Amino acid sequence: MHRFVALEVKVKRYSGLLLCLSFAVFTASASRADDILELNRSFIEMYKNRLTISAQYFVDAAHKKPNPGSKDGDMHVAGRASEIGLATVAEIQNAKSVPAAVDAIHAVEATGQSVALSGVWRIWPEHGGDNSHIQQSGAGAPYEGSTPTNPPHVFEVHPILNIGGQGNTPAHRGLRGERGRGRVFSVRTQHL
Repeated sequence: MHRFVALEVKVKRYSGLLLCLSFAVFTASASRADDILELNRSFIEMYKNRLTISAQYFVDAAHKKPNPGSKDGDMHVAGRASEIGLATVAEIQNAKSVPAAVDAIHAVEATGQSVALSGVWRIWPEHGGDNSHIQQSGAGAPYEGSTPTNPPHVFEVHPILNIGGQGNTPAHRGLRGERGRGRVFSVRTQHL
């Protein structure tokens, strides 16, 4: 019983701070309420219970080489696909360990040719930029801004599981990072 009373006193002591923080978070959320993401109903119906997406992906820009292990070891690939209809960034995890996948990306980069891609899709508004993302019925125009490998986007394919017929399995391998610590990523997919 004494622990309960002590906890109650602690909560009361910080309730003013919690109220201020809650207000700040609510205000920040409300100010972002004007962000727009419009998805076609057919897209929602097709992918609402699916973890993965397959598309013919037009690669607009890609990193010249994978990020070092201390950053994340991934390779970021900006592009578009008619099946998605939004600016997209796809990522090869542990890209250094799958040079054939990296080569497949660079072979079609900025050529106007597409490559078959499949992977885990997500809506990730962290890099939304202009706050207006309206899904199109086609692939759309390439992004021509100052950060070509990270255009304003809310749609990501991360990780890429297959690119140009090359199965990517580095997600199941360890990645050596800073101070020799290994990180292991694993992905399981299931088509429903």
